[in-house]
Amino acid sequence: MLINTKKVILKILSIYLISTLFFLLSIFFIVITWKENEIYDKSQQSIREYKRFLINLINTHDTKELKTLTSKDNIQSCVFIKNKKIYCNFDLKSIKQPNKRGFFYDKEWIYYYTNLDKSLKNVQIILKGTNNLNQLEQYKKKLFFLVFIILIFSSFIAYILIKILIKPLEENIKVMDNFLKETTHEIKAPLSIINMSIETMQTNMLTDKNNKRVNNIKTATNSLNSIYEDLTDIHFNSKHKIELVEFDKLLEQRITFFTPLLENNSLTLIKSISKSKISIDKTKLIKIIDNLISNAIKHSKNNSIIKIELKDNYFKITNHTNNKLPLNLEQLFERYYKINSSNEGFGIGLNLVKKLCNDFNICIKASRLDKYEISFLLNWYK
Repeated sequence: MLINTKKVILKILSIYLISTLFFLLSIFFIVITWKENEIYDKSQQSIREYKRFLINLINTHDTKELKTLTSKDNIQSCVFIKNKKIYCNFDLKSIKQPNKRGFFYDKEWIYYYTNLDKSLKNVQIILKGTNNLNQLEQYKKKLFFLVFIILIFSSFIAYILIKILIKPLEENIKVMDNFLKETTHEIKAPLSIINMSIETMQTNMLTDKNNKRVNNIKTATNSLNSIYEDLTDIHFNSKHKIELVEFDKLLEQRITFFTPLLENNSLTLIKSISKSKISIDKTKLIKIIDNLISNAIKHSKNNSIIKIELKDNYFKITNHTNNKLPLNLEQLFERYYKINSSNEGFGIGLNLVKKLCNDFNICIKASRLDKYEISFLLNWYK
């Protein structure tokens, strides 16, 4: 599986899992709240029924008979007549005596207090029953386990679906990779013949017009050589020859090389170059510089400014793009990514820069200065 494909799958799965978990937890709390209310309602209903039973006893029997009562349905009771305790089968000290009618609760129990009218001899009743919240805890555990199972199962299904959806894209990327590998291999021989023919050509025997044509061929061949080397670096592991390179002098040379292209695109280059050295493969550093400058030229508006800054241990290039930048600038370093499908190239330049920077422990970061202005900063430590 391609690295970029893995990242896409992980991102989609993460978003899916977070949203699914949020939805399931919302359902979980709604169901738990409903179950809690149901348990309280049942407990209250049992106490109300016992209250009616007790009131019936008080109305039809002598109050002395209340002393023979036992708990019914796990409900205990205390009866007061004219504020005198007549009967009680639980410890009143464990609760704070209520001052108004209704239900009240603690961690384990539900209580009901009522103050009956004068027809019932100023009777006060306090009833005590279990709140049955232990049932709620058991229900929570079962429901949480069910949520966990649903999340695991739905994650598995989501992963399979994402894999099915991404498979065509992954196959297309593999096809493109194989095509570029084969193309890289195939263009080596004809490119070598063109280079050899140009080198052995006796230009002093040509007319000025043909000399100009030969120069155009040389320029085009140099571009092909550069593309060929970029493709080789991406698809084949080439050995690095590390040396101490004077970055500032090499940068000045590459700027001179790109000057005609800058002028053709009506671009102004502002540079601030200080002396700088770096241990690196010189040819790879040229590729890094060339790709960054070429990228800036390719994506800059006409008549805009490109800024280049080089200090002791960092290199920065800034340009004003002609396309709206993506929200996630890391996408710019992905292979085959193009801001605009109409742009030239394969979308491999910045990917190569990122790869080479990683090879030589150079930190590269893209920063958005505004909606259209971007800078690339390379930082290395000696």
